[in-house]
Amino acid sequence: MSDVLVTSLTGPCLSCDARMSYERPKYGISSLHSQYGDDWVTRLFQEKDEWMDRLRDHDFRRGRKMREIFTYFVCKKCRDSLRAHWQAEKELAKQKLEFEDRQRDRSEWLRTWRQPGLTEYDRSTGRRTFLLRESACQDRLALFRWRINPRGECRGVSPQHRVGVWTEGKLIAHYRGWELSGGYFAAEGHGEEVDLFGPGLAVWMECVYQSKLAQTKPDAVWHAKTLPIGRLDDNNWPGASVVHASNEGCGYYIPHPAVIHTVWHDGSVYAQVRNVFTVEQAIEFAWTRLQVELRESAYSGDAVEEGR
Repeated sequence: MSDVLVTSLTGPCLSCDARMSYERPKYGISSLHSQYGDDWVTRLFQEKDEWMDRLRDHDFRRGRKMREIFTYFVCKKCRDSLRAHWQAEKELAKQKLEFEDRQRDRSEWLRTWRQPGLTEYDRSTGRRTFLLRESACQDRLALFRWRINPRGECRGVSPQHRVGVWTEGKLIAHYRGWELSGGYFAAEGHGEEVDLFGPGLAVWMECVYQSKLAQTKPDAVWHAKTLPIGRLDDNNWPGASVVHASNEGCGYYIPHPAVIHTVWHDGSVYAQVRNVFTVEQAIEFAWTRLQVELRESAYSGDAVEEGR
């Protein structure tokens, strides 16, 4: 190959090794070839793999050297193939950007609270029964009944549900719920999934085990009383005898789930179960904090609703 390059203006194609002319009508040979001689061409072919990778990865218009290599040392067939490759890469990049835009728009839409269309959701209903077991002979049942509210505010593709919780013939909770799952549906502030039953199970355990929860170590304490902390003088504002709610844990990280104690004026304590978003979290909380088993039950919900 060296002899061919030195003795003539023809030689192999840089890409396919097919015989070709290094001259172009009206232009002659490459200016780099003319300036540096055949030694430059020899070094070019010694590094042909590197140069071909650059030609495949970058548009030849990026620099004079790349343009001349493409024009003078690549045959017409290979130039057409490279142009097709560049066009395909450009089209692929365009499609990728369009796909990312669609994904971003859909992600934004799935996080958007909106009013559904009049016929977007059916008014379907359902029920599910859960069991709390302290011992082999003591079970507590709760019936969850829900229906889709087709006119209620929805989020993305998740409609609003109206959920009622029945136990011992009494309705102990009635709330709105959404099934939010995955990165697109994660609820604000905690980045986890949300189902229809986690919040209701928290209320149920709060009602059933209030005395036990009031005696456990809380994750936060809120005192429903005020304590004078003196006078403030912020920004030259002569504050009155300022009162301050003495809260422990509030304003800091509160785990999911969490027990929050409210201390009333008379010193009594009310325990709240909060940040329970899924059935799995409720099951774990019941076992680790209350030492009771929580699971779904196959019992009919009719007996629970009638108080039997």
